[in-house]
Amino acid sequence: MLSLVLQLAVYALLNWKADQLLNPSLHINQVYVLKTDLSQADSFMLSYNKKFLAYQTGRYLEVIDLTTNTKIFAESPEKDTAKIVGFAWLPDRNGMVYLIREQNKNAVTSLYSVDFSTGSSELNSFKPMLDRELSLAVDQVLQIEMSTYTNKLFILFKDDNQTHQLITMDIMKTLNRVNQQGEEILNIAVSNKFGSIYAESRMGMNKTIDVYQAGSKNHISVDPEDTLLGCRDDKIYVGKISGNILQEVTVYQVQPSGPAMTETVVWQGEIPYAETETKISNTNQVMIKSKGRLDVISANGKHQWLRLPDVSATESNTVIILAPTGDLYLELLPGNEKSVYYWREV
Repeated sequence: MLSLVLQLAVYALLNWKADQLLNPSLHINQVYVLKTDLSQADSFMLSYNKKFLAYQTGRYLEVIDLTTNTKIFAESPEKDTAKIVGFAWLPDRNGMVYLIREQNKNAVTSLYSVDFSTGSSELNSFKPMLDRELSLAVDQVLQIEMSTYTNKLFILFKDDNQTHQLITMDIMKTLNRVNQQGEEILNIAVSNKFGSIYAESRMGMNKTIDVYQAGSKNHISVDPEDTLLGCRDDKIYVGKISGNILQEVTVYQVQPSGPAMTETVVWQGEIPYAETETKISNTNQVMIKSKGRLDVISANGKHQWLRLPDVSATESNTVIILAPTGDLYLELLPGNEKSVYYWREV
């Protein structure tokens, strides 16, 4: 029988080998060149395996294969009156979904999926599949999350009245609305381990963070200063915000036996918290990207921060794209005839 140390070593080696097979050209701090015009692109998003970079430019949704640094996907709505209202990578490494809204009185939104695990490196060899047409007036998608435990898709969006709506869709394509009448969902996070959804919402003057599981809804927090930072498996991360300053991070531990949770304050201090992007890494680090900085709070409460290019303070057009795994970020300098990027360690 293999010793535990040897088992862990073999496991680490296999993980490293898998990453190398997925993206063998990934080298830290090395310059890479893309012969692609990204000067008008936005909404950049890395796939979970860090192999693909997706973005929107004009009416197009495009994808670059970062192992070959070539564009492999470029799709736009067939009708001039339609637009892509949102997209997201799925946690299965190579899957993507996106939504196209028809600008007509019927308010039809079409959900498409693309599997990038089968196909060549030629442009548009990957064909999107129409999964479902939704009778929803989706003006802008705010978040798309998926639970691989339940095979449910969660879509948080703004409708034509700029009201936040949250819907779920299961493997049988059954559609359900989560939010109640008058309830505004501000942010969501989904647990892969339990299939639970955690939501920060506002009803009238009351703001709460709740867990939705097995048809029931239970409060996690009723403090108006608390905000949902994210979740990772059986842990929910909640931050206390006062005057755009993060002052505290609490971890709520889900108990398999029922809705009761244990809570632990893992960090206290001061971090700027305005116009931020927050992720929870595979190693349970809280990663907060804001203007000119990246703050990292480790599971043991240690806090460190990195200085990032501040686009608002300089003429640089640098774009920082966090990897979903939380171990790396991509520093991109978009250009007209070519663009360059670097992989950076956190």
